[in-house]
This record gives sequence, C-alpha cells and structure tokens, in this order.
Amino acid sequence: MGRAIRWKDVQVKTSLSRSSAYRGMKEGWFPKSFQIGPNSRRWDEDEVEAYLELCRASRAAPAMLRPRRPVGRPRKNPLTPGVEAR
Repeated sequence: MGRAIRWKDVQVKTSLSRSSAYRGMKEGWFPKSFQIGPNSRRWDEDEVEAYLELCRASRAAPAMLRPRRPVGRPRKNPLTPGVEAR
C-alpha cells in the first residue's frame, strides 16, 4: 500500500468531482477509499495512480471511462402536457 492521501489530493490528481468519485467507487471503476477515523477517509495513492495509468493507456479522459448519460433536448412527456421528460 502506498501513501494515504486526502480527498483534495485525489481531486487535484483526477479532476473528478466528489460525487463522481463516489459513484465510481460504487460502480467499481474508481478506487475505494478507506476510513482512518470517525470522520476521515483516505485513498491509496498507488491505486489512484493505477486508475490514472488505466485512463492514459486507454487514451481517454477519466470521465470517458464511465457510462455516459443521454445528452440532447428533453422530450415532451405525453402523459402530462407541458412537463418535459428525460
């Protein structure tokens, strides 16, 4: 295990938002954090670096490794006129 790093260090290295990182941990594409105290979590620096190497190896930005959400104009909801559906 490498050095234990704080969230701010992880964010600087990966440019991910906190919610994206936690979603990635849940979905399995981002390294999991571990608890070191009642209100403290850390990430293994080696695991974060391995994630970044995977991103570099695939020649994709870190955000490109996770499933994308649909983008585009919202469709009209046929059930409730005037309310848009996604």
